[in-house]
Amino acid sequence: MLYSDLYLNEHRRPAKMLVAIALVLVSSAIGFYFFTNNSQPTRASKLSLERHEVTNLTSKQAAILWAASAEDEGSIVYGTKKNRLDLIAIDSLGKGKKKYHFAELTNLEPNTTYYYRILTTDGTLVAADGDSFSFKTAKETQVNTASPAYGTVINPDQTPADKVLVVMYVSNAYPLADVTSSSGEWLIPLQNIVNAKTLEPLTPSEQNIITINIFTSNRHSSIRALLKNTHPLPETVILGNNYSFVEGNEVLGAVTGAPTQSPISPAIQLTFPVDNSVIPGKRPLVKGTGIAGAFVSTTIDGPMHLSGSVVVNKEGEWQYSVPHDLVPGKYAFTMVTQNEEGNNVVVKRTFTIIKSGEQVLGESTPSGTLAPSLSSAPSGTITPDLSTTPTSEPTIIVINPLATDTPGAATTTPAPPVSGIDSIPWMMMGFGITIVGAGLVILL
Repeated sequence: MLYSDLYLNEHRRPAKMLVAIALVLVSSAIGFYFFTNNSQPTRASKLSLERHEVTNLTSKQAAILWAASAEDEGSIVYGTKKNRLDLIAIDSLGKGKKKYHFAELTNLEPNTTYYYRILTTDGTLVAADGDSFSFKTAKETQVNTASPAYGTVINPDQTPADKVLVVMYVSNAYPLADVTSSSGEWLIPLQNIVNAKTLEPLTPSEQNIITINIFTSNRHSSIRALLKNTHPLPETVILGNNYSFVEGNEVLGAVTGAPTQSPISPAIQLTFPVDNSVIPGKRPLVKGTGIAGAFVSTTIDGPMHLSGSVVVNKEGEWQYSVPHDLVPGKYAFTMVTQNEEGNNVVVKRTFTIIKSGEQVLGESTPSGTLAPSLSSAPSGTITPDLSTTPTSEPTIIVINPLATDTPGAATTTPAPPVSGIDSIPWMMMGFGITIVGAGLVILL
C-alpha cells in the first residue's frame, strides 16, 4: 500500500465516523418525532355543540350523532389512545355544510375504550375538560332474534325524505339510529340493544313504549309506539307531524292541528320559570321534566319572540337555553310535549324581565300576596325591529356520552387551542446535519 493511500484512509476514517454518528442522530430524531408525535387535533373550533349522542353501540361498532351551533362540515377522528387519534369517520349525511351530522365507526374491538374528537372546518369540538370524548364498546355477545323496526318518511309535499335522521329511544339503552335512503325508507336492527349503564345485552318487551324522533334542521316528528307496532310502523310518517301508536293494535295515527290541553302527567313539569315571576336578568332559566326521549317545543312571546325545541334526556329532565338576551317587558312562555299516551300536553307561564338595578314593589291583592310591579317602567312601548328580531335554532339536550375520565355531558364551550411543538427532535436533527456538514468538509 502506498503511503499516500494510507494517509488518505487515516484522514477519511474520522469523517466516516462523523457521518455515521450524524445518520444515527437524524434517524433517532425522525423516529422520535413520528412515534411520539401527538396526532390528535388541538385547534379549538369557534362552534359549540347543541346535540351530541353515542348511538348504535355494540361490541364492534358505534355511531356519533351531533349538531353544532351553526351549519358546517364535520367528521370524527378516533382511536384507542388519547394522544393518537389516527382513524377517521366521515359524515354519513354527505358532504357540504349542515346542522346535523352522523358518523359511523366500524370494525371496533370488543370491550375496548375509544377516544374521539369532532372535527369542524375551523377546529375541533372537545369535552368540557378540554380532553377527548370517549365510549367503551360492549363485550362480544350473542345477538337475539328480534325483528327490526322500519318505516318510511316523506316531506309535506309528498316527496321521499332523503338523508333524514331517525333515532329510536328504548328505556335504559343506548339510542339506535339510521339515515333514510333516497326512497325515504329507514331500518333499525334490534338484535344488538345494549344497556347504557352496564353494557350488557338488553332485550325489551314488545309491549314496551319507545320513542322515535325523526328530524332535519327545520322539521321534526315525534313518534310514541309500542315496540310491536314498529315492524313496520303502521303509517308513512309525514315530516313535521307527530304520531302515537301505543294503544294495543288500535292505531291512533297523526296528531295534527293545534295542540289540545291534556291532563298533566306527574312526570311532566315546568320547573322554571315560575308563574308571574320577576327576573332581574336577560336570559331566564327554562327547565322541567318529561317523558324520556320526547320532544318539548318552547315558545316565548312578548317584546321579543323566540322558539325552539329540546329532547328530554334519559333521566326525564330537559332544559332550554335561551339563545338571545331578552329586552325588559312581560313575556308569555308556552311548552308543548307528549304524555305517556302520546297526547299533547300544554303548560303556560308568564314572567317579567326587568332592567338590572330595578326594584320590585309589591301591590296589595285580595289574597294578601304581593303582585310584582316595576318601580321604573321602560319609557315608551317596546317594539323590536323586525329586521333584526333574533330567531332561535333548536337547542337540544340528550343522552350524553362519557367525556374522557369524567362521566358527564358534552361541552358547549370548546377548550382553548394548544400551541407549540416539541423541540427535542428538531434539535437532534439540526445537530446531526451539522456533523454531516463537518464530515463533508473533512472529506473534501
